[in-house]
Amino acid sequence: MGKFNNYAQRMNEIANAAFAEYREKEAAVKSAESRYNAYPRRNGADPAYMAKSARAEADLAEARNAFEQMRRHLFDDKRREIAAVRAELEKAVGDAFAADPTKVDMQTMELLRSGIMSADEYNRLIDKATANGNPTMARMIAQSAADMAERTKGDADVSRSYRLVSHKGKGMNGQEYLDAFDCLCRTFNRCERNFALSTKWDELTSPIMDSF
Repeated sequence: MGKFNNYAQRMNEIANAAFAEYREKEAAVKSAESRYNAYPRRNGADPAYMAKSARAEADLAEARNAFEQMRRHLFDDKRREIAAVRAELEKAVGDAFAADPTKVDMQTMELLRSGIMSADEYNRLIDKATANGNPTMARMIAQSAADMAERTKGDADVSRSYRLVSHKGKGMNGQEYLDAFDCLCRTFNRCERNFALSTKWDELTSPIMDSF
């Protein structure tokens, strides 16, 4: 489980709460319709029956009104909650991937300054920094690799090898987490437009949730 998984879990809880509330109000309408159909208006019926019929009709009107009120506001309200979670995620990602002087490995820096490393050695270093969750060093290694690519551009193959390493550091900003969260948001919006999809929410979102 990654460090940003709790934001995805909160989004998941908001979505499931919305779906549960929608189903509850929808079920209430269906139940009221069933009672109403059991006691339709009937001329000449006895007072007890007429009272039940009137109660069923009033209950149905109330259930339908509650459903319409919910339908008009529910998803917009939940989207505001989701937007607040995303704002927190964006800040957390920004903080986690910001350059941090306390994460600078001076021994690695000495190697970068030496100019002795091959592209393969650069590749191992950037993979290690990434695996250790050190975007600061990964970005510095990538920048040094880009410099080496420029210095060795007389040899196209060697320069290309360094350039490939430098490209690994360009995405070290956590944007993939924001993109994944936005994908959850788009799936939530699809479920609003076609509520039947909500039954497949877990199936649709599990690969994204796993990426956190």
